[in-house]
Amino acid sequence: MPHTPKFALAVALAGLVAACDSADPPVGQAPDTCGASLLQVHVGSDADDLILPETAGPVRIHAEGDPLTMDFNPARLNVETDGQGIVQRIYCG
Repeated sequence: MPHTPKFALAVALAGLVAACDSADPPVGQAPDTCGASLLQVHVGSDADDLILPETAGPVRIHAEGDPLTMDFNPARLNVETDGQGIVQRIYCG
């Protein structure tokens, strides 16, 4: 039985709605709910020398490629380092 154009449109729209329903925004596109924008000056610095504000929420420091939980916490500050402990990225999530 061939599918009608209405059926194809309904399937496509359902896929778009499902994609928009995700609670996890793409990495690097989360709103700055954790204050990461103020800490971008530390990218390129040694993570051991990083001084975070006392108002920072939960903080997760991890090396690039480390396994991480998939939960999205907009208040969490993530600091990603390279293999030598140099800060590569600072982002919320």
